[in-house]
Amino acid sequence: MDPALTDTDRARWLRVEALFDRALGLDGDARAALLDREAGGDAALRAEVASLLAAHDGAGAFFERAVRRIAPPDVFAPGARVGPYRVEARIGEGGMGVVYRAARADGAFERTVALKVLRFGGGDVRRFLAERQTLARLDHPGIARLYGGGLAPDGRPFFAMELAAGEPITDYAARRGLGVEARLDLFADVCAAVQYAHSRLVVHRDLKPSNVLVCDGGGAACVKLLDFGIAKALDDPDVTVAGSAPRTPTYAAPEQVAGGAVTTATDVYALGALLYELLTGRRPHAGATRADVERAVLSDAPPRPSVAVRAAPPEGAPARAAPPGAPERLARRLAGDLDQIVLKALRKEPERRYDGAAALAADVARHRSGLPVEARPATVRYRAGSFVRRHRLGVGGAAAGVLVLAAGLALAVWQGRVATAERDRAERAAAFMVGLLGEFDPNQAGAERLDAGDVLDRAVRRVEADLDGEPAVQARLYDHVGQIYQTYARYDDAGRLLRRALDARRALYGRAHREVAESLNHLAWLAFAQGDYGAADSLYAAALDVETAAEGRRTPTAAEAIEGRGLLRRAAGDPDGGVPFVREALAIREATLGAEAPEVYASVSALATLHHVAGRPAQAAPLFRRAIEGRRRALGAHILTAQSLSDYGAALADLGDVGGAAAAHREALAVRRGLLGRSHPHVAQSLSHLGWALQTQGRYADAEPLYREALAGRRAHLGPDHASVGNSLLLLGEIRLLQGDAGGLDEVADGVATLARALGPDHPTALAAERRWITNLDRAGRGGAARARAARLLPRLRRVLGPDHEKTRECERRAADVEAAPPAPSSDSV
Repeated sequence: MDPALTDTDRARWLRVEALFDRALGLDGDARAALLDREAGGDAALRAEVASLLAAHDGAGAFFERAVRRIAPPDVFAPGARVGPYRVEARIGEGGMGVVYRAARADGAFERTVALKVLRFGGGDVRRFLAERQTLARLDHPGIARLYGGGLAPDGRPFFAMELAAGEPITDYAARRGLGVEARLDLFADVCAAVQYAHSRLVVHRDLKPSNVLVCDGGGAACVKLLDFGIAKALDDPDVTVAGSAPRTPTYAAPEQVAGGAVTTATDVYALGALLYELLTGRRPHAGATRADVERAVLSDAPPRPSVAVRAAPPEGAPARAAPPGAPERLARRLAGDLDQIVLKALRKEPERRYDGAAALAADVARHRSGLPVEARPATVRYRAGSFVRRHRLGVGGAAAGVLVLAAGLALAVWQGRVATAERDRAERAAAFMVGLLGEFDPNQAGAERLDAGDVLDRAVRRVEADLDGEPAVQARLYDHVGQIYQTYARYDDAGRLLRRALDARRALYGRAHREVAESLNHLAWLAFAQGDYGAADSLYAAALDVETAAEGRRTPTAAEAIEGRGLLRRAAGDPDGGVPFVREALAIREATLGAEAPEVYASVSALATLHHVAGRPAQAAPLFRRAIEGRRRALGAHILTAQSLSDYGAALADLGDVGGAAAAHREALAVRRGLLGRSHPHVAQSLSHLGWALQTQGRYADAEPLYREALAGRRAHLGPDHASVGNSLLLLGEIRLLQGDAGGLDEVADGVATLARALGPDHPTALAAERRWITNLDRAGRGGAARARAARLLPRLRRVLGPDHEKTRECERRAADVEAAPPAPSSDSV
């Protein structure tokens, strides 16, 4: 547009341009009706738009003659005007057009666009205009939008579209080291965009990584489909659906290579090839030449993804990054459902593929939800495995999900170890699980509602009665169900079953066997959760001795025992002493399980916890962030993810980021309540942490009910003498005092006494609680009592911390009635 035009002229041209773009998608009477209606009696406006439309309709032959006559250059320099846009830079080119980054320059509004201009001499004008027409009918957040079009100063057609500032999906996944779950998230968005195009009767026909960009929009990844240059409008009778040569044979369906009919199944095949590459880091077919690739597409079945990730890449194949982790671990993740889903999408016969992109995405979603997938036959064993995955922890807060997941994993491990001659026993075990779990399957008529206590208790009775002749399976199920009881804070039931598992395994295998070491580890963690730290340390030491004798020290089971002993150093008030233990466990897990294993993130989180408790929140925070990101990728909304969020919030609070801390604690609380109910000790921890964040902000009235709820939950599950109960009493008493309620002193005193009973009177946490009591006596106006208490505390501080420790000297000042700033408790104490 000429910059010398008046505002009136500019407004009229914008109206012409807008009406022209709208009319392009219509034919015959519909187009005429639109012009009559929108021109509003302005005959000149209607005639001008009609003239442009007529020129457009006849443009094909004209431009085909023109491009043969006009010579290059084929480039617009920065600053050149193309319609209402000013070119900023050339950013790419394809078979039909050159693409520029450009900015709207006519003053109507600001927008940066991708400007695609037909190439001189090599552009197919009809196809170029068809691409513009195709984009005009698509409006989806996953597809780059069309903003308008027109003629460049040299007569070539152009169109302006959304500028997607991203990178190819495979590069994006590789550069960020995305795990399998994060890649499946991106793939689901790709399928949604492709399905939308199919619903508008458009087949892309050239889906490949370079046409699927991922952008970071506001911190969240967003997918954008590009390049509909060879897209097929299924309702366009003037464009043939057969014989179009594929641009990229690696992602082309066999019918494209063979010149056959193109349908939505063609895009499904390309989606399968894309998913294959996302999951394995390599393409389904390779070859030294284009002909080799096309021959493979037509005749060769690609290796299963789980096989491909174990094998060396074909010679000359481009290097692509697979999901992180050891190849064997990745292969186990892909084996089964994902193998079959990908291979179904890549079948040679279009009719044997998924019905569309939505069906493919739905099967991936079924796999991730633990439901049976369309791509696999429904055997008894497969149905059992699907059921246990479907009812994993987190579905409606029901504990049945945890039980069946753990039991199913136990069976899967056991079935994987049995000899071929014993497969019938494995099938009987699977049938047992189907029989048990069918009683609670909400998909079955008459099934009972999933309830934690009922499922766990009934499962134990069925294990005792129905698996009496299978002691190995029975012991494994006792062990797993015992861990589930512990997750739901039913500690007595957990201890009973875990000890039964240990006794059965010792009877089966002797005292030096990996499963015996596993049972000892699980009993140690139960003792840890109950606050019996001496018993926990003895059990971890025994587990490590057994595992070292049976399998060596560099195993995941040994790492669990080593890490547990390190965390016990924290409980004993020596977090720095625990760091070498946790570092060793982390190194073992990374070496044996791969960097993306959930167990690795457990060690990362444990290391962060030790740094935090040792007074190094700045070192802890990035480790907690790493644990959160890894657990989100691997586990989603899981109790372990919530634990990392809770720990991260505590570190942020100590760094002064109270708002960030409150946000982390709210998210952790929501996850825990959804999974564990309202009174679980983990829920109480989140309530306490969130209350502390609110207290730090001066919101005392909001914090108090959170502390009360936390105290009730801890008393119900942990009993009156647990250290966590003592901390809750301290917090509740202090918040009452801060609001002028002197009755809070009684709860502070109870909290101090409880911590002394639970940890011992000279434990650092118990001593810190006494210092807080002294502070609160001062706060309540009882200075004499505060001095007397400080005098009694001083000899113990000198003995435990030393005479020169800052806390000892602070207590000396208290005893001498010298005003000092009250000590601020660490958020770790809540």
